[in-house]
Amino acid sequence: MHLVLKNATRQHFPLALYLSPSLQRVTVDVGFRATKETETLRESLHDFLHAVARVSTNLQHLHLRGRLSDRVIDSVTFMRALRSLSICGGSQLMPRTLSSIACFPSLEDLRLQLDCPIAASTTDLAETLSSADSKTVLFPSLRALRIRVSPAAAELFFVHVPHGSRLQTVHLESDLKPRSVDSWTPALAILAERTHASLTSLTLDVQTSFCEAFDHASPPNLHITLPTLAPLARLAHLHHFTLDATVPPDLSDADLSTLATWWPKIQVLNLWSRPVDSFDPSTHFASAQTRTATPATLAVLAARCPRLRQLTIPTDVTVLPLPAHPPLVVPSQTALARLTIGYMRTGKTIDPAGLAECIYRAFPALEEIEFDCDDKTSWADVLDRYFGFDGRPVPI
Repeated sequence: MHLVLKNATRQHFPLALYLSPSLQRVTVDVGFRATKETETLRESLHDFLHAVARVSTNLQHLHLRGRLSDRVIDSVTFMRALRSLSICGGSQLMPRTLSSIACFPSLEDLRLQLDCPIAASTTDLAETLSSADSKTVLFPSLRALRIRVSPAAAELFFVHVPHGSRLQTVHLESDLKPRSVDSWTPALAILAERTHASLTSLTLDVQTSFCEAFDHASPPNLHITLPTLAPLARLAHLHHFTLDATVPPDLSDADLSTLATWWPKIQVLNLWSRPVDSFDPSTHFASAQTRTATPATLAVLAARCPRLRQLTIPTDVTVLPLPAHPPLVVPSQTALARLTIGYMRTGKTIDPAGLAECIYRAFPALEEIEFDCDDKTSWADVLDRYFGFDGRPVPI
């Protein structure tokens, strides 16, 4: 039995009518508007979820979305049979609630995306999780995790992921506070230590909100560099890595060559994000402008990542490698189907023929090429020449 309350504020029937011992999946969306009706609903929802925990003891999946009260979220602590749990909205999570969730024996999929994920100091969180960890193994069945959290809280969370964890997919999302991206490195080190034998997919979403005040004279370092990611070298089984940052990463050709040696099984590698409009490039891009990768790195990735199917990288397409003498043989990397190039420099003339040849020599079987760049350059010439090498029409 599957219950969906999409517009929960418009329900005209008592929630108790939806109770059943056969209930296995509940989805509740109360929205984010604060009205008199939603306040009343939250109290009813709290009573309903407590009743679900008592009556529907085999509930497998719970998805809560919207501005929820602490009491509603705390109701989850009694649903120990859950296999998947998703709580998304403008709420907060008490440490005792998180420690209870961590003890669920069958929980495989956990998603916590809250405005204030942990309503406590890191000391309170550490003490609560350590107390629970002393009694049982935490997160014993967890396979997929998506969590919005601070770097300090992420460290505490990952410390309690058991060694030899079965965790396969992690989406780590920042809480938008202005801070150096290197503050995430300790958390990544613990994550890699605990999951190096199992993790196959990692998304690192480290955005910064410019509504928050920070020192403009000494802004936080927002460029992710190779040392920032260094702990991830242990993740030899990684198939999918996505980096979504406020500014493009500061990675050179040599850095990308090193990344390729870390992840020989990589299939999806996404390293590009367009800068947000509120950035001052002259202030924040100073170091990145000297270390941007060039198209020369494509051949290295082709040689070292034979399984790569999707690639997105920031690239200075105005700097092409010197022509090879004799001409290089087209590599055998035919797995890559989609390439997205983020062009960080504008105002320079590109060489369409040279760029197309450089891409073709590395990845001759592309089905799609996208330039996530300025609109002033005629990228159509690059596409015409690339697909013209083997007589294919340019995909529409």
